[in-house]
Amino acid sequence: MQRIGAMRLVAALIDFLIAFVAAWIVRFICIMVLGAGYAGLIVGGLLSSAIVLGYFFLEVLKGQAIGKQIFKMQITSQDGSPASKEQLTKRYVIKMAGMIIATVGTLVAFVPILGLLIGLAALAAWLAVLVFALMMLRASKLAYYDELANTAVYGPGTMPAGFPVNMPGSTTTTSAPPPPPTA
Repeated sequence: MQRIGAMRLVAALIDFLIAFVAAWIVRFICIMVLGAGYAGLIVGGLLSSAIVLGYFFLEVLKGQAIGKQIFKMQITSQDGSPASKEQLTKRYVIKMAGMIIATVGTLVAFVPILGLLIGLAALAAWLAVLVFALMMLRASKLAYYDELANTAVYGPGTMPAGFPVNMPGSTTTTSAPPPPPTA
């Protein structure tokens, strides 16, 4: 197994398209049914936020969303062992910070200045997460939220899950198993 860098961008684009297209369809339906007033905007905003947050919660439940499943990528601990729910949750909260803040903004949208300030905070969080994500293009192939959560994304390989994965250039010492006892 090896860490995946640039191909994660393709998987992320697939996930983004699936989640946000579904969210915009639901939002559009809410606005058509409830009107373009506060009720339609707030209900549509909350439902679309729930869809996006729920979709990306697959990464906590399964260690991969659909984009990663297509390319057989898995979120693991940095050593290649299965990631704990705490690690996956921490990664999720950091990665979804902009969406979480935007959801709060939807709840207070009826107070224009407060909605604007929270919207700007959400935009800043989304930009920070984008910069964090682009850090996966470095040699370590870790996004910054992966570094913070002690996770990594590994692609398909021949090693069974749970065994440590060595990066090229790293040195490890392995000991051979003892020979079987002779009678």
